Amino acid sequence: MLGHGFKAKVKRFQQRFLPYRRIRAKTPGLWFTGLLASMGFLTLLSENNILFLLFSCQIAVIIISGIFSEYSVSRIEYIRHARDTYENEASKDQWTLRNRGMIPAFNVSVGEWIDEEWIVHAVCRLIMPGQTLLISSHYKYPKRGHHQWDGTACGSDFPFGFSEKICIDRQSGNRLIWPSRRPGELQSVLQAQLKGFGSNLRDGEIRNLGPGEIWTDLLPFRRNLDGTPLARARGRPEESLSFEIDLDKITESDLENAVQIVASLSAENRLQDLTVRYQKKSQVLRQKRGILDCVALISKTEAPWLQKNAS
Repeated sequence: MLGHGFKAKVKRFQQRFLPYRRIRAKTPGLWFTGLLASMGFLTLLSENNILFLLFSCQIAVIIISGIFSEYSVSRIEYIRHARDTYENEASKDQWTLRNRGMIPAFNVSVGEWIDEEWIVHAVCRLIMPGQTLLISSHYKYPKRGHHQWDGTACGSDFPFGFSEKICIDRQSGNRLIWPSRRPGELQSVLQAQLKGFGSNLRDGEIRNLGPGEIWTDLLPFRRNLDGTPLARARGRPEESLSFEIDLDKITESDLENAVQIVASLSAENRLQDLTVRYQKKSQVLRQKRGILDCVALISKTEAPWLQKNAS
């Protein structure tokens, strides 16, 4: 395997001398290259004119493939229409593709360029000359919080599929990815029934679990964020809730559970407000987008968004 130092030098060379193009070899291309090398070796040994002709045809195929792939990707215009996206959920982004060339474009892929790696978001099998298409992205972002990219890229393996020519647009950017939602587990939390809570717990009310009260079911999130047990009767679907997160007391695993439940409640418009406490400061959020932006960035070690607007 190649060392990290050699890979870093290759990346620096590509960034300096090939900033807008990359060629990614595919399995058929590797086989064809091996066949080409074998044919060239046999041609030199035998000095057969027919083998020279076949060898020349193979080289011509590679040249034609490079010309057509370059023409194909250089004539594609693309625009991304970003949409609000949740962690580990299929993105709802859309890409507009337009073929400015005079020949059809096949197997056109678009995506992000991050740290000299191409992450494909959407693929279009055919774009006719002059045609404009709107395709959807199904890429899943693996982490909540800020997501940054070095550029966007368009590629195609037309015409023979030997390699993929990638055209890079080095315009960096960033976006905010909201936490993943857990609608299935959310229903079990909101509709949990307690045994022995008596008549003092009204329908939809939340309070700490009293002495002698036990859960009828094991719940994925059955404690308050300060560590005390939480009791809840059967909730009404139209009810709005309040939520509080104390970053000084909550554990890392409970924090991830909390932000996912907050994202689920907020996405369903069932969260009235969110209170966040950190180092004796607090902030109350009531707008849906503000709440989702908050839980996308929240962590135990730092809360810069809270320092500016804390009470």
